[in-house]
Amino acid sequence: MRRDPEARAEMLHRRGLRRIAIEWRYAQLGTLDQELSASIARGIVATALWVPISLVPLNDVHLDILFGFIERNELRLALWTTLMHPHDIDEWVESKKLDLTCEAVSRLADRASKLGCSVALYNHDGWFAQPSSLCKIVATARRPNVGIVYNFHHAHADAPEFRSHVVSMLSSLKAVNLGAAKAGAPAAFGEGEHDFAMLSTLLEMGYCGPLGLTCYDAKADAADTLTRSLAGLANFRRSLEKRQTPS
Repeated sequence: MRRDPEARAEMLHRRGLRRIAIEWRYAQLGTLDQELSASIARGIVATALWVPISLVPLNDVHLDILFGFIERNELRLALWTTLMHPHDIDEWVESKKLDLTCEAVSRLADRASKLGCSVALYNHDGWFAQPSSLCKIVATARRPNVGIVYNFHHAHADAPEFRSHVVSMLSSLKAVNLGAAKAGAPAAFGEGEHDFAMLSTLLEMGYCGPLGLTCYDAKADAADTLTRSLAGLANFRRSLEKRQTPS
């Protein structure tokens, strides 16, 4: 519904959500302060901010705007970072992809560290989104404030080997975003065939960090998607309780 910051904060408040990760498009960079103040007025805390980066520093002019927003509001956020990569990056040799990406991530992490912020690599698409790539970047960058935020919506291809992916990512995993882990159009958590099994695996293997709910479907109202995801999460909880109840 293209809500303004006030309407969006009110919609989240009505659904009982008290923490948000702020996403934006370039047209919204000038309203970040309004987004924050509208949330604060309703008891909603910003814990993360979407921060895409490229391999060319001159292309990342938005970073000055984002860091200015963080600094003047004295925020301590997780910067959810995805790579705006060249269209042919999948054709590059592994060492070139890794070296250039780690250089870009390290630049961001060092700048974030000065403001008490962390960086979480956000799986989106291509080479960067693969669990093995995320783990290599974290290990190679060697920055204590760099980890991973894992998104179910972009992870349907990971489902067959999900347990092994969790083994490699778990020590670096800072947040998990729940949506439908399925190919095709985005959907709410619980509407993908792998959603419950993947979350169960995460919990069984010791993940106890935050869970986010994402609304990727531009054709659906975010309020409806959130409501369905909350229902999916409630259904998942009931299924856990049923399994844990002695027969």
